[in-house]
Amino acid sequence: MIEECAGAAMVLDRDCYGITISANVIAHNWNGIQLRDAWGCAVSANTFTIVAERALFIGPGAGRITVTGNNFSNDYLGAGLRKRTRPDAAWPK
Repeated sequence: MIEECAGAAMVLDRDCYGITISANVIAHNWNGIQLRDAWGCAVSANTFTIVAERALFIGPGAGRITVTGNNFSNDYLGAGLRKRTRPDAAWPK
């Protein structure tokens, strides 16, 4: 679990290739995963919960990326209930 990062939880930059990012819980971060200069990588089976800006960013310097089976969510519990009572606009503080 990667949580409460002031920036990105993970960054792939500078000629990264053939990397798999899989089965992580990325929660309460400002940004999730950034693929800036990544080639032939896979992002799969991750859970992104309450990410403020971009849960997954694939930049113009990245390519041949496979994204599958990820969950992007907030704090919804079902039946109209949410875990947190503070307004979304107040997060993160």
